[in-house]
Amino acid sequence: MQIYFLGPSLLLNLKQTNKYGDSGSPTFFQTEQFAKQFNPEKFNLVQLEKVAQLDEAYFPEPWSLKAWSELLLPSMQNFQMLTSIDPLARDFLLILDPDLNDELMGFIFFELNCRDSFAHLYKILTHPKDRKKGRGSKLLNRALEMLCDVGIRQVYLEVAEKNTAAIKLYEKWGFKALHLKKKFYSNGDNAWVMEKILP
Repeated sequence: MQIYFLGPSLLLNLKQTNKYGDSGSPTFFQTEQFAKQFNPEKFNLVQLEKVAQLDEAYFPEPWSLKAWSELLLPSMQNFQMLTSIDPLARDFLLILDPDLNDELMGFIFFELNCRDSFAHLYKILTHPKDRKKGRGSKLLNRALEMLCDVGIRQVYLEVAEKNTAAIKLYEKWGFKALHLKKKFYSNGDNAWVMEKILP
């Protein structure tokens, strides 16, 4: 899997002790493990296009390439010139799961609020020809591990009321339904808001 932390708040934590490292010991952001995974320069427009193509082809409520670009490009660019945290900065975790031929077979995408220690799961998607093989569970498991490592303590999401397969997956990983949002999606479908508290 290819793991990308995108956003200026995460980069700045490489340069200073964050609130999870008050003891004076190295924070996760300062470890070799994070340095290996922290490769924003390797996430490029080609990968962005692959994500948008998979999303458009198979996600029930897809975003356009323009929407993906407007969301992620500012965070990618901020890495090159960051000197302080913008109060309105947005941080993301994107994990890609390509096959041996570098075809993208799945991804999971979160927005992170590092200050308040919560994350919003926007999308998790696997290619139809590779479903029911555990790829979705592996993506979610890896993402939850990484979120724990960077200090996230709460994850929430919306899932279509009719999407029983996804609801079962989230319940398997400890998500609890909070309430139902009526007509949440553009087609009028309702959505469950679900939450998981991380250790």
